[in-house]
Amino acid sequence: MANTTVNNAVSSGLANLGGVWGPFWVDTLIGVVVFQDSGNDLSYARTINGGTSWATTVIHVGTMNDLACWFDKETPGDTGNLLHIAWIDQANTDALYQTLNIATNTLGTRRTIDNTFTSSATAAENFISITKTRNGNLLVNYRLRNNEIETYRSIDAGVTWTDRTDAWETVADYELNFLYPANTGDDADAISIYFKRSTAELSIKMYDDSANTWTKTAWFTTASTPTATVIRQTFDAAIRHSDNHLLVAIHNFQDDPTDDLLIYDINPNSIASPTITAKTSIFTNQAEAGNAGIIIDQNLNESGNYDVYVAYGKSTTYTTDTLIVFHKSSDGMTSWGSEQAYSQTGANIRMIGRSHTISPTGGRIQWAYNEATLNDILVNLVNDVIVPAAGGATSTIHPHTVDNVALDQYPKYSYESAHGLAINDTARFNSFTTQNYLDSQADDSVYTNNQGIGEFNIFVFKYKNSNNTDMIDLEWNGKSTKAPSTFPVYLQIWNNTDAVWETVTSNNSASASTDFTLTGTITSNLSKYYKTGNEVTARVYQENY
Repeated sequence: MANTTVNNAVSSGLANLGGVWGPFWVDTLIGVVVFQDSGNDLSYARTINGGTSWATTVIHVGTMNDLACWFDKETPGDTGNLLHIAWIDQANTDALYQTLNIATNTLGTRRTIDNTFTSSATAAENFISITKTRNGNLLVNYRLRNNEIETYRSIDAGVTWTDRTDAWETVADYELNFLYPANTGDDADAISIYFKRSTAELSIKMYDDSANTWTKTAWFTTASTPTATVIRQTFDAAIRHSDNHLLVAIHNFQDDPTDDLLIYDINPNSIASPTITAKTSIFTNQAEAGNAGIIIDQNLNESGNYDVYVAYGKSTTYTTDTLIVFHKSSDGMTSWGSEQAYSQTGANIRMIGRSHTISPTGGRIQWAYNEATLNDILVNLVNDVIVPAAGGATSTIHPHTVDNVALDQYPKYSYESAHGLAINDTARFNSFTTQNYLDSQADDSVYTNNQGIGEFNIFVFKYKNSNNTDMIDLEWNGKSTKAPSTFPVYLQIWNNTDAVWETVTSNNSASASTDFTLTGTITSNLSKYYKTGNEVTARVYQENY
């Protein structure tokens, strides 16, 4: 479960500002994370291999003390690859805007939103947000505490900006004002989630573009008044494209034994009265928890709904040994699956990046998070959920032999060409036939084929032993029409205690259609790998594209 470093020289104050955004994915391989680096410059890290490695580019040199991003694909009906970035430049007293084409790695022309203010040197006292409405307009809110509060609009793709009616209430408070496209029938309208720290009040503000007005709808009051440095960590929201609803995850009392991680479904279809529906909470009365990151897979799942993933931080002492975990709902947030680990344990995690959407072009359920002690931004590829593009490529992976030394002949073999890797060991695939079992036992020229258009070709092998103390010795022999030198093949074992798949070994050197062998032996902590009934589960998989 080792973490992968996105960047190891980020600002020590990321948790005090909107300092980590993304990853934003154009497909399963190309993605971007935007952040403030250790020099207070605005930077982004880009991957072209699904997060295995990242290359950093500086966008703007200067004292940047708040930023916000909006990806084209977050707006319903938009298939573009532009990332819209807005930030506050304290050194030059500017609110600035620039685009990044994630697919081509091309920065657009930098534009000035406003340059008539003085921002605070304290990052937590500044705030900016941006959205792209359904008609293509851009809308920006920013707050400079004790100085200025503004709302600006661009109707020409960010070239020019005009002052609009402010969505804010007071210049002296620590307020948040996150923007999203609305669904009123006027595609230029917007919705804001508005948080007023002094009263711990959460409300909805609807923007009527034609009237240039904001209409407030009361929502609820949180159980605590967060400090200025953690206020923006308490919630996240994303638009579900199928019905244009805004889905929200929010802590009502972060880092407290009475904390609930609440879930809401908001239909922003009315300026006067948007509909707010409470859904099933992730947890109730859980201590030492905070942060929230929500991602929606915009591709219809097998049950006719859309998968929603919510991540948060939990620990025995919050922030000092925090683990990022997540839950998944496949039924419209009526119920949630079991807790799944995402990050490596023992980290001083302060901020989860906002990613929000996986489009039909594919992507990864991957959270970037800030490890504050080391000033790193990290991801964990082992626990990513990969969502392929519609359609997909075809390849074939062949098992030749699968051997077990200590384990008796209880094998239950299955295979699948799937659009994602199962996060547990209970997924049901196509069972081997009698002939498949016979073919897999002999080291000869006969193979069992697993061919399909899914992103992953997977074999799962279950064994049963007479005890739970023998070492576990695994061997897999086979070949693939996709060269492992380009598309590595992994042998993993299920760790039942920690509820994770662990990589035993892999091959990243074999040529296409060339026989090779994967072997591995487990000799310690055996109780983690034997389930009830002395069952052990292993799998071999290869990513197709």
